[in-house]
Amino acid sequence: MYQSKEEIYQAIEAVGIEKFTERTDIIIKHTKECLGFAIADPQPDEIPIGASHIGGDPDLPEDFNWPTTSDGQPLTFLFQIDTTPLEPGMIAVFAGREITMVDIPHHVEFIAPNTPLVRTPQPDNLNKPHFYEDDSELGRSFFEIPLLLESYKRLNIPEDCSNAFREVIGEDEEWYEEYEALAINEPQDSDFIIQFRGNHVSYTLDDAAEDACEYYEFPKSEATNWINLVTLFSYRGYCICDAGVFQIVQYQGKEKTGLTHAAVQSS
Repeated sequence: MYQSKEEIYQAIEAVGIEKFTERTDIIIKHTKECLGFAIADPQPDEIPIGASHIGGDPDLPEDFNWPTTSDGQPLTFLFQIDTTPLEPGMIAVFAGREITMVDIPHHVEFIAPNTPLVRTPQPDNLNKPHFYEDDSELGRSFFEIPLLLESYKRLNIPEDCSNAFREVIGEDEEWYEEYEALAINEPQDSDFIIQFRGNHVSYTLDDAAEDACEYYEFPKSEATNWINLVTLFSYRGYCICDAGVFQIVQYQGKEKTGLTHAAVQSS
């Protein structure tokens, strides 16, 4: 991810195709601010209440009601992140077993700044996503052993196969190779395991925002009102499906605000 627009301009120039520089305005139009979260090194003996972390138990308001599936089974806590460097507050993310790749029971708790929090043990009999129960020791440790996260502000250019990506490369994909070169030369934040905001990815046949429209029976014209909320990446030896991501998009239309849609995006 990039740290400034100047870096993006320089990267576009470095592709070395003069006509490709004409795509600069489109790329910048779709570039979005985000927070990237990396696993802290070293890890503290104890994670402070309210700190960003993945796995373990969440920090929640005392009157919090644990989210459940439609049949009453508790969802699994995945991670909590302090979003304050970009948007004031914190979010805690919960998910359950995938019904399909684009239909995943989930809950996002939006917590206002300065809300008193308590470390809350997870209940028994959790409904767990497949990617929570990864076979590798590394995969399980992401969730069973809490890991402190550190955040970094970045700029995120359009991601693979999204509608924004298609606009950049053109209807006939005439700029595909040049944009691929731009992506390859993008500064690598390989230690990021979570991204807040920025652009969503779309590894399925449709844009992730269009998947959300279909789920809620919205017209496809509403796709522009869905924005990326948070993305959990495959990380080193830990894979979500086929090196994919768990992603939640959020509806920002004039009505029904607060809707979210969760999916696993994988090639």
